[in-house]
Amino acid sequence: MHIVLLAAGRGSRMGARTSDRPKPLVELSSGCTIVDVASGIYMQQNNVERLIIVGGYMFEKWQAFKEASPYSDRITLINNKDYAQFGPMYSVALGVAEIASSVGSIAITNGDTIIKKGAMARIQACAPKNGFYICASRVTNPDPDDVVLTIDADSRVLAATKQLSPLNPVLVSAGFIGATGEENCAKLKLAVLGALMNGAASNQSQPWHGIVRKIAEGGNRIEAIEIDRLDWREFDDEHEVIRHGADITL
Repeated sequence: MHIVLLAAGRGSRMGARTSDRPKPLVELSSGCTIVDVASGIYMQQNNVERLIIVGGYMFEKWQAFKEASPYSDRITLINNKDYAQFGPMYSVALGVAEIASSVGSIAITNGDTIIKKGAMARIQACAPKNGFYICASRVTNPDPDDVVLTIDADSRVLAATKQLSPLNPVLVSAGFIGATGEENCAKLKLAVLGALMNGAASNQSQPWHGIVRKIAEGGNRIEAIEIDRLDWREFDDEHEVIRHGADITL
């Protein structure tokens, strides 16, 4: 598996914590940064070959991170200098373009999210051998910032948006989307380009979850792999760091 980690933006909701570093490099109460923990968990999975970090804001900090990482030989850095203009979908496009056509497993995730070891093991065990998947949790009261999945009667994922569903409970995305099989990895890359072009046509940057709709529109089944809501944490702002910074460790 090659994982594309999206980490180009500043993360202004972190306040002063990102005045001198990108958001994934914010320290938790353990002394480790968000990405220290996340990358350590990813790299300990036996099927992860490469971590592609798409940075932008204060990119030199990512270069220092790679040099200090025990996994430096498996980390690739990409500088999205235009992150503020083109948004996260452009970061996804830069990341997947770095992956060879012979690679048979690709995943895309947020740089400010940590998924616990047990949940990563479940993802590895439950991912289709040849298909698409998105990790999600069933919740009764989604937050306004949660990405809610739209699912049809056949349990296929059709879209992922921040428009809250009237249904209760709902599935919310854990921010980890994947494709397996060379053909599906190629379809994923095309879906990224399609979503990016839609954004260019409308003169609007696209949230990266728009990839889900593009994959589904191509007639492809996307499986939802359910993981417990307590098994992952997205650090959106400094309050999340204060409240939950000790919840997840290597």
